[in-house]
Amino acid sequence: MIKAAGISQGLTPHGLRDTYASHLLSAGVQLTYVSAQLGHADVSVAAHHYARWCGGDEYRPPIPLAAGEVPADLLARLSKTAPSAHVAGEA
Repeated sequence: MIKAAGISQGLTPHGLRDTYASHLLSAGVQLTYVSAQLGHADVSVAAHHYARWCGGDEYRPPIPLAAGEVPADLLARLSKTAPSAHVAGEA
């Protein structure tokens, strides 16, 4: 599927999943929402694996959603303003 999309980097479906989660969490989306999106039965699973993307001690207000948007829609807006894309797991 990755090759069919024309992506030449050595990405895996798991890497794309991690990237999706890390971008949402970095944007201030609640951990419980991200956990549900990933299909975790318990939010502690997401907390264990993605806590580093939750912002630590810094308070960051969540990015407001426009009418009709869901948190995953933030990714489209972030890609327009982000200086460069980061794939989770890359150095």
